[in-house]
Amino acid sequence: SSIVDKKHALFHFKAEVNTAIKAYREIGVEYTSGNGDYAEWLERSNPIEHLNAGDIVGVISGKITKDLSNAEQIMAVSQKPIVLGNLPQAGKIAYGNNVAFMGQIPVKVMGPVSSGDYIMGNNETPGYGIAKNPSIMTVIDFKYAVGRSWENNETQGPVLVNTVIGIHNGDFIKILKGYEEKLQKSELKHQSMELKAEARFQTLEQKMDVLLNKISAKSNN
Repeated sequence: SSIVDKKHALFHFKAEVNTAIKAYREIGVEYTSGNGDYAEWLERSNPIEHLNAGDIVGVISGKITKDLSNAEQIMAVSQKPIVLGNLPQAGKIAYGNNVAFMGQIPVKVMGPVSSGDYIMGNNETPGYGIAKNPSIMTVIDFKYAVGRSWENNETQGPVLVNTVIGIHNGDFIKILKGYEEKLQKSELKHQSMELKAEARFQTLEQKMDVLLNKISAKSNN
């Protein structure tokens, strides 16, 4: 009887497990939100500096400010992140802001802006960035890049632009490769010029030798 009971229990256990697996496959798990970025709370360099969502900020020793002069990194303030990390003690929250590390957020820009443009911090308009086409970006520009615009906006002046943060699509590498190719071409051109100069010098030496021989022959006669 005990053996029959054990087999019966095992049968029901397997049935329950199979039912649970089937239900899990059908239901699945998904996290959704109307927001689209991961952010972390960062303290302001100046506790009384006023920062709003969309402001472009510089990070200096882990603290943020609109002054980008000595910034180690350029970032932007998140409006309402889907995930928020690095929260301080409750009493310190008011002394910092949520800064986007990756995802999509609205960023303050002085328009117009084209989709695909890089959004760069600009000290002439604190908090607001400027848009720059990838084809004219330089290595230095990438130091001030916040992200890339994912929308067009022909408005002249201040606008909020949907910007993808934390992804530069390898353009930085492309520019470095471009510089490397230019350098290689310059070196080849320089080598070619050196070879031509050496050839001219050898030709000149030969002509001088012929001339000296002629002079020497005349003087002997």
